[in-house]
Amino acid sequence: MAEFGDNFEKLADGEMWVNFIVLAAAYVATRGIETFAEGLTDYNIPNEVYGVLIILGANGYLDGRYREYGMAGGGVYVLDEVGKRFEIKQELEERFGGE
Repeated sequence: MAEFGDNFEKLADGEMWVNFIVLAAAYVATRGIETFAEGLTDYNIPNEVYGVLIILGANGYLDGRYREYGMAGGGVYVLDEVGKRFEIKQELEERFGGE
């Protein structure tokens, strides 16, 4: 059984938080790009495309673990939007006690 100190040590690990911030920033950037692009054009582009753009951008412009976590953030956004589009997210929330 893991000790409390071991678990706290993981939370205090700065590298873990940097990885989390890169992933979260990629996810949030996807929403920002979507909002910006939809304000500029009348075209209705599927939301998943914006996540793919973040994945491609992270792959092209980031290095090392930042690349991996940036791509993961875009991938999480794509999965979230696919889940909404096909009502998978709603189905899971209903089955497992979501709101």
